[in-house]
Amino acid sequence: MVDAISLGKCFEVSYTDSGTIVKSTIVKPDHDITVWDIWAQYFSNVTEAQVCLSGGIDSQFALQAAKKLGVNVRAITYAGIWQDSVINARDLVTSQRLCNQWDIPLEIIDVDLYDFLNSNELVDLALEYKTSSPQVACHLKFLSKLDNSNPVIMGGDPPIFYYYKWANGHSTIETSLKDQIVSIDAPYYNYASKNNLILFKELFYLDPQSLYLGYKQNLQLATNQQIYLCNTLHKTADDYSSYFQSSNKINAMLYKTEFYKSFGVDIKMPILKNTGFEDLKKHMALYSGIYNEFDLKFRYPLEDILSENRWYNHFFKFFTLDQRLDHNCDFVELAASYKNIIETSSNLKDLSLYNFDF
Repeated sequence: MVDAISLGKCFEVSYTDSGTIVKSTIVKPDHDITVWDIWAQYFSNVTEAQVCLSGGIDSQFALQAAKKLGVNVRAITYAGIWQDSVINARDLVTSQRLCNQWDIPLEIIDVDLYDFLNSNELVDLALEYKTSSPQVACHLKFLSKLDNSNPVIMGGDPPIFYYYKWANGHSTIETSLKDQIVSIDAPYYNYASKNNLILFKELFYLDPQSLYLGYKQNLQLATNQQIYLCNTLHKTADDYSSYFQSSNKINAMLYKTEFYKSFGVDIKMPILKNTGFEDLKKHMALYSGIYNEFDLKFRYPLEDILSENRWYNHFFKFFTLDQRLDHNCDFVELAASYKNIIETSSNLKDLSLYNFDF
């Protein structure tokens, strides 16, 4: 059995009984063109759209980009309700302030997360759209409440390079593509495909040329602004399990803010990245005394149910695409040039922040 889903024109994810196949396309433009030129082609017939605005920098970029492309936008977000409390109250306030500042209408939709996470609907959505994340399933529940008559625009993780320093002295250039595409992005596109929703999630994925230009922007930031992201790992480059034993300084929020700003849009970086689920995890831990009560109650049981399906047993066994896209000559050349800039520059500043899930 093969169940395939397209993510823009750059990626295709196929779920099979023997593994997850990710096909990628990235193209170096053969003439002088910008991402705005490329995106304008895709939005030429889009006059109105709903932008999912969490208040974070990714969704801010999605909204600002849509405005820059001439789309009449309205922002939409959800209030995550947990027994009469709003778990993402800080995000809501941020979204409200941004929309007031930018003079953009904002609609807030209530989503009862307590009822949803404790219902069979969590499992139903996870099975239907192939996600093992309770958080992503909650977002899909939110999407199910939207009007499909207008396209939906969402933020995503931008195409950024990470400079990895390994314990054996080696260094590599990495991306977050593999896990990001399969675990995070694909379920949304799967939902859109099955529910006749026009979805733009992560604008750089729209076109192979805009993906290339997105990665190329990292070189401009390293050269002109002298900033980059560095991660120090404690094992060798041959042992990818060491990803989970890396330095805790892996938060890219500050770098991503500068990345987005370099495309000429206004971004307001929040003091903390907060989706609301961090507070929910703390709430459940306070009452149970168990630090990972959220995972024990929701994530692990969901994974156990999904494991009864053959496609999920090999869900994280990837084929075709590795983290370096080293089957593509243009991309390899781009990554090599970036690595050379990092290793021959003396005044670069690492913008990595520490990462804490609380």
